[in-house]
Amino acid sequence: MKLKWLFCLYFGGIFIPILAQVTEKTTGFPHALHQQLFSHTEFKSEREYNKAYRIVSLGDRLGSQQCALTSQVYGWHPAWRGSAYENYDFGLLSTVAYFAYDVNPTTGSYRSIHQWRETGLVQLAHQKGTQVELTAANFGAEANRKLLSNPKATQVLVDSLLALIAEKDADGICIDFEGIPKDQRTNFTRFIHLLSTELHRRKSYYQLTLVVYAVDWGNVFDIPALNPLVDRFVVMAYDYHGAAAPNAGPIAPLNSSSEWGKHNVNSSIDYYLQAGAPKEKLLLGVPYYGYKWATKTQNVPSSTSAKGIPILFADLKTTYQKTPLQWDTASSTSFSTGYLQGRAYQMWVSDAKSLRRKYQLIKKKGIAGVGIWA
Repeated sequence: MKLKWLFCLYFGGIFIPILAQVTEKTTGFPHALHQQLFSHTEFKSEREYNKAYRIVSLGDRLGSQQCALTSQVYGWHPAWRGSAYENYDFGLLSTVAYFAYDVNPTTGSYRSIHQWRETGLVQLAHQKGTQVELTAANFGAEANRKLLSNPKATQVLVDSLLALIAEKDADGICIDFEGIPKDQRTNFTRFIHLLSTELHRRKSYYQLTLVVYAVDWGNVFDIPALNPLVDRFVVMAYDYHGAAAPNAGPIAPLNSSSEWGKHNVNSSIDYYLQAGAPKEKLLLGVPYYGYKWATKTQNVPSSTSAKGIPILFADLKTTYQKTPLQWDTASSTSFSTGYLQGRAYQMWVSDAKSLRRKYQLIKKKGIAGVGIWA
């Protein structure tokens, strides 16, 4: 299998003796953080998001003639990206998930579905042979406990999701519940069983995708019980150093090391395989972004003095095009250090070189493909 298909999707240190160990407090909820940062203003149309975030339609200029899709490529389209989907090369996307149905945990209904009813994403993707799912997002321990412990609310959620995908003739549902408390393990499995049963009763070809954590700290995912119910697991193999991490460091370290600890992309894949997730259902979620932290020093690692700011992959091609990147051998990721207005900073990012290593790992492990959060 050639690796070229993955790169065509969007774009044809000095160590000191500090162990920057990944812990539950350093990782946080990556999708929730990005939603909070980019979706703080609820616009009424994709056009308003386009204007706010300077999204320009470039037309159908991307082609995949030189790239063959030989594995699953699953990507999210966040609502705050407006109509950026008009620029996607759908020939290199097997499934795209609209983000998101923001769950009201008290009722199971939604706080917002953004532009789901109006978006042209589904029709355009279907024209190109790409499937579309609707992501249900529920974040935080309190919100998940409130929802999952309430059978009436979970039934409302299931019914609402099914109605919305039928309305748009979509292909399935993605469940992205971040911060599930460990005491809700059984309730979560019960919810997925209900959703899967109802989903496949409506239409047998409907797909159910489950987002799972880089590190399942609370052992909330009963993989043997969930496996017959879902069509794919996507591991959020990023934010091992999240925005709120006390030390700047790699977003998605490839392997364990004395510098960065034992939790990494490789160990996350192995964990779910050993837990019983079949290779043909397991996708590695990769970050098309990074973080820029204000740090106390330029040394690597260094403690942070403020929360990290997301740096999108596209920013590397524009704002940070001339920023020299260094290679961190321990994590197989890229970073940069410097001073800005007299203050030290560090930027850890996913670039083509670090992403290539992850794609090579997908091939080596023999898993189903990749999930992309940008």
